[in-house]
Amino acid sequence: MDYSDLTLTERAALMFRHLVDPNPTERERILASLPLEAVTLPPARYRDHLHALDDLARTYAVWHWRTHARLYHDLYAGSIEAAQCAEAELIALERALIRVASTYRFDPTDVRKLAGVEPNGYVPRWKGLCPDDMVEQSLVLYFKSIMQTGALDEEVSRTSH
Repeated sequence: MDYSDLTLTERAALMFRHLVDPNPTERERILASLPLEAVTLPPARYRDHLHALDDLARTYAVWHWRTHARLYHDLYAGSIEAAQCAEAELIALERALIRVASTYRFDPTDVRKLAGVEPNGYVPRWKGLCPDDMVEQSLVLYFKSIMQTGALDEEVSRTSH
């Protein structure tokens, strides 16, 4: 199929479709139909880190709001124990974010702001509730996997010794 009659927006929509329902042949045809532009970009390490921070913020937002909704659902359903488990996960989420922010030298407040969360993080309703350590460890590993971008890992390890 010749895609040159389609607008760039229409081609982008088709490319998205073929990313969702993979069709490598059509993706190649769409790409071949696009005009090439000379582009000057910031360094790849900068772009990779910025994209990783954005991915981390979106992941944090989904995890926070999904767990927050579960907490309130459990409260209204009268299941205090389940609500406390959700809150323990929210506390673990905050602790994981702070740990990863310290390792990768960014302000966790910025992540929270982008996520639409209070800048100081989640404030527990039950005092003395311990975070879910297993969730915290899993989130730290997951957040670090998001942040790990080849050259940047080298920079982090070089400056953290």
